[in-house]
Amino acid sequence: MRHAGRPARSKIGVALAVAVVITLPAFTPHTAHAQQRAINSGLTGQMRMVTARIVAGRFSAVCPVSNQSMVSNVNLPDRREKLTINLAGGKPSVGYEALTARERFAIAIDQGDALSLQLSPQTQDEGTLIDFSQAASGAIHFTIGNGKDVREIRAQSIWQLMLIEPEVCQAHLIPMLQLIRPDWRLKQQADRIEEFLCRTVESQPADNQAVWRQAVADLASPRYAVRERAEQKLLAGGQNVLPLLQVLPRAKLDAEQMYRVRHIVRQVTGNGEEDTPSRVAFWLAEDPRVWHALASRDDVAKRRVAASRLTQILPAPVEFDPEGTAEQRAEQLSRIREQHAESFNAPTPQDTLLFEPPRPTPAAQPQRWSGFRLDTF
Repeated sequence: MRHAGRPARSKIGVALAVAVVITLPAFTPHTAHAQQRAINSGLTGQMRMVTARIVAGRFSAVCPVSNQSMVSNVNLPDRREKLTINLAGGKPSVGYEALTARERFAIAIDQGDALSLQLSPQTQDEGTLIDFSQAASGAIHFTIGNGKDVREIRAQSIWQLMLIEPEVCQAHLIPMLQLIRPDWRLKQQADRIEEFLCRTVESQPADNQAVWRQAVADLASPRYAVRERAEQKLLAGGQNVLPLLQVLPRAKLDAEQMYRVRHIVRQVTGNGEEDTPSRVAFWLAEDPRVWHALASRDDVAKRRVAASRLTQILPAPVEFDPEGTAEQRAEQLSRIREQHAESFNAPTPQDTLLFEPPRPTPAAQPQRWSGFRLDTF
């Protein structure tokens, strides 16, 4: 008899608190000064009801209470703030907006699994435009710019974004996320993920790949005993099996394979628990965009590992000298990106199984907020 149902969601993580002052460095070196930003301390008690985490590379928020809502305003001579919280079924919707003469800053969490961070200067000369958007599903979008100098970055996960664009994220994204949860040490976690990545790829046993691929095929066997043995083989592989499972195409899996692969991934990755650097490193071990980014690091040892890994996971060997000059390496990396453009195109969420955190099934369908944002008081 085939399995049915879904694994249960894990318990709540660390509570959210937002009484913090941060500094956002400018997008370009031409801006004269950094910007100080803080959420009014009078609003933090309400915000502590919400728990913010990163699960499977995506922002996630839950709440132990439900069916409550509140609206609070803070009006000062030079600043106005509004906080709106709606809690339904443990899936919070939170909106925060601050208006000053220089800028509008807003945080919006919708039903716990969508996040928007927006910083809009009142004039083009006042500062940096920042727009981070994670919908309930799909790619993450990050737009940042100053005047006409605007960049748009797309990523599968927050961790992928931080590894591919470390300087931009450290200067602009991380401080905004730490307004939501001040105890997040996101820069340190991203650094540890890099360390684990380099160690992980050197320790993965290549001879197990054929066994694991056959086990994935056996998950579709008409015999229950064969499916059970195949699942146990994959579970025994632990985190080493995750890179293989990550790239399995949905279109080639039947319903039984889909269910069991998801179950294996959740068992190995912590079943919806907050991400750890070691788990994330195994998830990203097959991502050419991450290794392409690591090949440009100042650390020559990381460049050597990245060059070796790119040769392994791309369709053809790459020409990259990790000890070449900065100009030579930049030219070689640009050529690699052009020659393997298809491999660097991010798969859609419908084509990947790994970055799917489990979601609870509420007893009653909660009321959704459509198009949630705060534009005016």
